[in-house]
Amino acid sequence: MSMLDAKWNTLQERHEQILAIKTAADESKTYFKKEFFDNFEEIYIDQRAKFLDALAALEERAAPGTESDAHPERKPAVRKLPPISLPQFSGKYSDWSSFKDMFTAFMKRDNDLQDVERLYYLKSCLSGEAADLLKNVSITDDNYNRAWSRLKDHYENKRALINLCMNSLLEIAAVSRESYKALKTLRDATAEAIEMLQTLGRPVEHMDDFLVNLTVRRFDTITQRD
Repeated sequence: MSMLDAKWNTLQERHEQILAIKTAADESKTYFKKEFFDNFEEIYIDQRAKFLDALAALEERAAPGTESDAHPERKPAVRKLPPISLPQFSGKYSDWSSFKDMFTAFMKRDNDLQDVERLYYLKSCLSGEAADLLKNVSITDDNYNRAWSRLKDHYENKRALINLCMNSLLEIAAVSRESYKALKTLRDATAEAIEMLQTLGRPVEHMDDFLVNLTVRRFDTITQRD
């Protein structure tokens, strides 16, 4: 195990050295195009889990037994997440709270998971902007808490969330013609943004005139006359 971990640490150091001198032209090289480092990460996690499985099996056979535990309940040595799809997160601010709660709940279901495995699963859940935030974070025990804190600091930025809500309100598409579906979409989008502002503690109750005017201006001409 120590030899495997040592080789992995060496590989990480070499990868960081490569990243430090990488240029835009290097993106076309095989090392980056084939995502060699990411593939090695998966191999390392897989082989480490198999080694732990074999080690646990040997320890179980070596342990002294009694008549009462001649047929003990066997527990899987390889730590696995529950057989359920993990939540996915692309970096959309409004999805962060839900993703955080679900991912945390899944991680708590298995207290035997090591931080290196938690980080592996965390990175597998991310895409888009969220994945880019952790793109250069190597999968190690020490980096799990750092990676999680980086995500929280970015997506729990109150000012950014308020700006997101205000932009959502201002960018809601106007209704071009009388349509129940279009009016419902307008209503739901407005209500969602207002609810999020309330959650953030903004004084929405003092914005009634502004919100009414903003919403009415997006009605089609027939609905405005009514």
